[in-house]
Amino acid sequence: CMLRRPRPAGGSRRSTCVPRSGDRVRIAVWHNLSSGGASRVLFDQASGLVRRGHHVEVWSPATADHAFLPLDASVEERVLELSGVDGRPRSLSLREIVSGRRDDIVAMDQHGRAVAEQIDQGDFDVLLANCCRFFRTTSIARQVTIPSVLIAEPLRELFDASPGYPWAAAPPGWSGLIATLREAARVRGLRIQVREEIANALAYDRLVAFSSFTREMILRSYGADSTVCYPGIDLRTFRPAGRDREPFVVSVGAVCADKNVEFVVRAVGNLPDSHRRLVWVADQVDEQVLRRARAIAAEFSVSFELEQRVDDARLVDLLNRASLMAYAPRLEPLGLAPLEAGACGLPVVAVAEAGVRETVVDGITGSLTGPTVPEFATEMRRLLADPAERAALGGRAVKHVGEQWSLELAVDRLEAVLEEAVIEGRRTENASAI
Repeated sequence: CMLRRPRPAGGSRRSTCVPRSGDRVRIAVWHNLSSGGASRVLFDQASGLVRRGHHVEVWSPATADHAFLPLDASVEERVLELSGVDGRPRSLSLREIVSGRRDDIVAMDQHGRAVAEQIDQGDFDVLLANCCRFFRTTSIARQVTIPSVLIAEPLRELFDASPGYPWAAAPPGWSGLIATLREAARVRGLRIQVREEIANALAYDRLVAFSSFTREMILRSYGADSTVCYPGIDLRTFRPAGRDREPFVVSVGAVCADKNVEFVVRAVGNLPDSHRRLVWVADQVDEQVLRRARAIAAEFSVSFELEQRVDDARLVDLLNRASLMAYAPRLEPLGLAPLEAGACGLPVVAVAEAGVRETVVDGITGSLTGPTVPEFATEMRRLLADPAERAALGGRAVKHVGEQWSLELAVDRLEAVLEEAVIEGRRTENASAI
């Protein structure tokens, strides 16, 4: 089991050369990501590192989404077994009550051990681990003998009161032996998971955050510092296409509660009739949230059009034809969509909270508003009535994203973190040998 698991016997790391800037580094990557922004970042990072001459190989379980932006042919990906872990709540059983989530944790640990054995046999210089869709952090750093870097993002359901702490007391009147046992099993499992999430995060040599907001999340959740390493946008794909702007609003993100779909629909419902068309581009869809959004759209006479799992060409086309992007996710750790819009010259109206305050620059790439529908809708109406201002914002957005958020700059930042991890690992090894 990975509970308090030490590093492999002997505790020593494999001897590595100290890389200099520009030297080729052998990078082992692990992930268990679903579709979405994190997968796009991984795709761009891996491709960018390969173009720099680094050797990249990827490990993942079958539970990862391999269909969304499959990795380049130059990056080998190995899919290893991960049995019995799917992230869904378990049915009540004596075994569940006794073990909590430890069965899942043991299965994840076995997968991590198999990955670590292959990595350690491959003469790699550093491990770059991404999030796990079930646990966020895993035990691989405790098992490999090379320096390790984690792109960290705490599991919000465990560490944030959004929408509510999972171990809060049940409402009054909640009773019954079976219900009591089920609740006890669930909470005990979550407590074990929190303990392991923190222990696993602290086992990595370096933690990386994609935004300053995420860095603060990591500090609150794990009690550990991290390095902000902003991702970037592939400007060869996301760029102005010279298309005429049409009277519709676009939004990008999963159709789920966190993306605040109902809020955006209501705001668009407060626009003039000529702009009550909302095109929502999604990778994943919660059917219950979608039904509610469609009902509100009908109530407000909004034309709600869902485009699911579109390719980049279609996304870029929409970003080049829309009049505005509406973006209002709840506590979004970063938000790539506003950067993709900006690269295409599309201004963004967004709620000023969390990581969105780092990807939308008020008055430069769009507008940041307060958290209410009237505030959001008022700003959209103002910009829609002023095509010259929207064009000016779009031009400034293209310049800003090109200067601050290019993929080349992002690879520079990540490359520096990986090389520093290898250098520090070498220093630690030398100090231990003295």
